Amino acid sequence: MRSRKLRKTVRWVAVVAASALGGGASLVVSTAAPAVADTRQFTGDGTFTVPAGVSCVTFDAFGGSGEAGVSGATRGAGGAVKTAVEANAGDTFQIAVGDAGSGNGGISTYGPGGNAGGPGGGGAGGGASAVLKAGTEVLVAAGGGGGGAGNASGTGGDAGANGGDGPTVTAGGGAGTLAAFGAGGSPNGTAGDQPTLHHGGAAGSGSISSEGGGGGGGFHGGGGGGGGNNGNGAGGGGGADFPASATAATQTNPGTGGDGGVVASFTVGDTSCAPPAGPGGGSAPAIPVAGAPRFTG
Repeated sequence: MRSRKLRKTVRWVAVVAASALGGGASLVVSTAAPAVADTRQFTGDGTFTVPAGVSCVTFDAFGGSGEAGVSGATRGAGGAVKTAVEANAGDTFQIAVGDAGSGNGGISTYGPGGNAGGPGGGGAGGGASAVLKAGTEVLVAAGGGGGGAGNASGTGGDAGANGGDGPTVTAGGGAGTLAAFGAGGSPNGTAGDQPTLHHGGAAGSGSISSEGGGGGGGFHGGGGGGGGNNGNGAGGGGGADFPASATAATQTNPGTGGDGGVVASFTVGDTSCAPPAGPGGGSAPAIPVAGAPRFTG
């Protein structure tokens, strides 16, 4: 009895639906393929081409860490930021990945880290990682500053932070900002964006095991830490992340050993551009890519 009523109900619903469609119209059931999420990871420089069916890409970028000073201070951490951009199938983005600080500075075709204060002394700054379109920055994760040399030295600044001062006469390198490079720490620290834009500043020299740390590369580079005497080198400043609207990265850095990396996340079949949540839980708008080219690599 119950199954007979169910069959009658189903027939009645079908008749009503056909009547609502009118005449010879037919009821069409969508068979569109479900949206499929995907990612691409970069641990070195490369190019990302937007696949068909994608209208929005979220990039997570990680800058290279600075290098710790010998018998000295800890290194600064590289930036870890993300942003979403509107995109069309076939659009291409250039990817530059920064390495951890070492020797003459963390390698990066966008923003290298600053030199260490001397062999066996301060740590080098980390290289910046960047995503660009037609040479214009979409996202930059800055490198961290290198630590000063010596037991009483200053720590390397994280991305966007000043380097630590030594205990007596040495000053840490200033952090790069969106508006300007970081100042060099005294004595002898070099300002950021030297010798080229986005470059971390070189560390100040000093007596053995008293050199400063190099500045991190970034949208504007961090300044090198000042070198001193008696084991009190200052830390290098971290570089600047970009843009100001970038939020904290949520993907895992594909780089290892302090090296940076970039992750591109997208959903094939989703034509609505959904930017990442902004500060306070709001919605951060997707960033249109525009402006004068700045890529120097």
